[in-house]
Amino acid sequence: MIIETKYLGATNTLGARIKATTKSDRPHRVTIPYDYSLHTEGNHRKCARLLFEKLGWDKDGETRKAYVGQTNRGYTYTFHYEWNEISF
Repeated sequence: MIIETKYLGATNTLGARIKATTKSDRPHRVTIPYDYSLHTEGNHRKCARLLFEKLGWDKDGETRKAYVGQTNRGYTYTFHYEWNEISF
């Protein structure tokens, strides 16, 4: 279960935004306006969290750990569940 975020620059009609997507069993996306009171990673984390909640991945009430990676335009968030744990 991975969420990928990316920065979308301002256009003539829209301000800067952050978009979170997933290619899980139910592809979805969330786009939010860039919040200049947050730092860069804070904006990406906020958007990823909104998609995480929208998908219902937090339903069991268990705290999740996310492993964060960086891409050329944003971040990836990989979530740790016991069933997807492997030795590497």
